[in-house]
Amino acid sequence: MCLNENSSIARRCREKHIHNGVVTSKAFQLRQKTKEGKPEENLSVNWIEYFQASESEIISRIIKIWIQKKLEVKGAQLAKINVGKMIQHVKNETNGKFNLLVKKQNHKSSQIIDESHYGIIGFSVADNNIIPRLIRDIVDSYYPCE
Repeated sequence: MCLNENSSIARRCREKHIHNGVVTSKAFQLRQKTKEGKPEENLSVNWIEYFQASESEIISRIIKIWIQKKLEVKGAQLAKINVGKMIQHVKNETNGKFNLLVKKQNHKSSQIIDESHYGIIGFSVADNNIIPRLIRDIVDSYYPCE
């Protein structure tokens, strides 16, 4: 299942990707090597509307999921991104070369069931020089994770 263009997603931006209070494009890069030793194939995000609650409650729930998955949240920020805006911006800025999608993913690294877990697909680690910057450029807002 892919999210529609009216949906919003949240991306965890780790403290090491924040410089002088500004989230860098590195927060939106695919990892060169996963724990399995392979390049990451999708950028992990959480579907915001899945929770059907107030914005502050949604942010709190997403951060709790990240903590349950043992993901680092100290000093991190949550980036809120509109799916349609992201897809259109990337498509426009790359002359249609990239067609990103946000597709349902299973979280494989723990026993945590996370139905809000999705992944941005349609680019690879070879594209880390352009796509992460384009995604970062259209982030709607950032929220501290602490």
